[in-house]
Amino acid sequence: CNCAFYNCSGLTSVTIPNSVTSIGNYAFVNTTSVYCMAETPPTLGINAFSNSSNTHLYVPCNSVQTYQSASNWSDYASRIQGTPYLDYTYSFLANNDTMGSVDVGIVNCDSNILVSAISNTGFQFNGWSDGVSTNPRTIHLTGDTVVTALFDYITYAIVGEAVDTIYGTVSGSDTVYFGDTVTLTATANNGYHFSRWNDNSTENPRTIVATTDRTLMAFFEINTYQLTVLPNDSTLGTVTGSGLYTHGTQVTVTALPTQGNRFDRWSDNTLLTNYTFTLVSNLQLVAVFVPVDTVHFHDTTYIDVPYAVHDTTIVTQYDTTFIDNYIHDTTIVNNYIHDTTFIHDTSIVDHYIHDTTIVTNTVYDTTYITQYDTTYIDVYIHDTITITDTVTVQLEMFTLSVASSNPQQGLTAGNGEFPEGTLVEIAAIPIEGNRFVSWSDGNTDNPRQVSLSSDSLFIANFGTVGTDAVLPYNFHVYATHDVIVVENAEGNRVRIFDAVGRILSTQPSVVDTYRFQVPASGVYMIQVGDYPARKVTIVR
Repeated sequence: CNCAFYNCSGLTSVTIPNSVTSIGNYAFVNTTSVYCMAETPPTLGINAFSNSSNTHLYVPCNSVQTYQSASNWSDYASRIQGTPYLDYTYSFLANNDTMGSVDVGIVNCDSNILVSAISNTGFQFNGWSDGVSTNPRTIHLTGDTVVTALFDYITYAIVGEAVDTIYGTVSGSDTVYFGDTVTLTATANNGYHFSRWNDNSTENPRTIVATTDRTLMAFFEINTYQLTVLPNDSTLGTVTGSGLYTHGTQVTVTALPTQGNRFDRWSDNTLLTNYTFTLVSNLQLVAVFVPVDTVHFHDTTYIDVPYAVHDTTIVTQYDTTFIDNYIHDTTIVNNYIHDTTFIHDTSIVDHYIHDTTIVTNTVYDTTYITQYDTTYIDVYIHDTITITDTVTVQLEMFTLSVASSNPQQGLTAGNGEFPEGTLVEIAAIPIEGNRFVSWSDGNTDNPRQVSLSSDSLFIANFGTVGTDAVLPYNFHVYATHDVIVVENAEGNRVRIFDAVGRILSTQPSVVDTYRFQVPASGVYMIQVGDYPARKVTIVR
């Protein structure tokens, strides 16, 4: 009849048995798939089927041409397809409708059917139940057929790594399902801090929602510290050494007393005028200066006498003590005292006195001066000083000078003032195209350690590098902003020097890349291993 199923939007597919001989006008306007089982085309009314290209008409395989030429059927000739009549069943389903589905095509006249497994988000197709993994696939039907598409969860690897493990590490990497979260934590090694991830995020710890495999690289930077050096009174002395320095930098601070005053100690009780130490945090140091007529004694006080005193001198059991180089009362300790001397009761020690004891020259080993009531000892002072407990005398200081035979060929490092007996490392740094030859005393070790027993001078001799002496190397040195970068230096020591040869940083063994933040603009020398140094200019 006419309009039998007109506008039945829920009817998307219909099978017309071979007993039907006519189909009325507008019968299946909204139906997209019509199966007509009769080999002879039924009489067809006008506009019986939708004019949409999505409407497909399936007829017996041996009747396709007959349908395509029949009255009114010919209007749909391009959409008429043959399909075999099958007397067996077939089924293609997903093992889990949440994970995916199967799109099933139409059986063609060769009894073939196209099926496709379609995964939902977060899941993956893992093959068919009959062992075939092809997707989509064509199945030839020869009987009842049941095939299931197998779906499973997708796992994603979320990985966190440090750009350089010398600077820090990353924890929390994991393999999880779609939509799960992973927390990555970047932890800096001592002296460094986390800077950013390779996608420029600074979030740390970092939470990642798994939607795909992902690797994040953590960048770390070396710490920079503020060193502040101050005098306790700017009228008594001045200081040098304040500035910004990177972690592990060897820093030297200097205390310079003004006329009529003397340096006593640093606020951390260090007594060296030129004080060298490794900076590992922000630090403030105060240099304590005093007038020459004032000496501060504590439980242990280092007295800077004008002559050389070696090892340990212990002065004990004094009530009122005066120390003077040129006085003439009870006990005078003057100039140099030799070996081990025990002075009891009343003794006069002087170069030019006329009584009991004359002890001259240099004090070595251990000198015990005991059992005095009134003792006059003075280092250019004339007041009354109470000395209690133990007074230890400071060792004599010597100047070490290290110079280059030709500054155009190389620099040197190691200058300074050091206590007697100190082992000091000196180094010759050849500039690229040159090589170290020897020291002025004939020694060829570089670097080398020297022990001071007097003021000393060492001159480094350099020569040019000949063709046969050139050593192959492929490390790369460059500057970016205020950072010097050394790449491809695996297994080599890296040292950074300023323009006057002071060692600013030493890295014993570099894995790959070494970064050093310079304290100021200037020219720097970089030496990798024993190769000639390279010059880098930094302009801030």
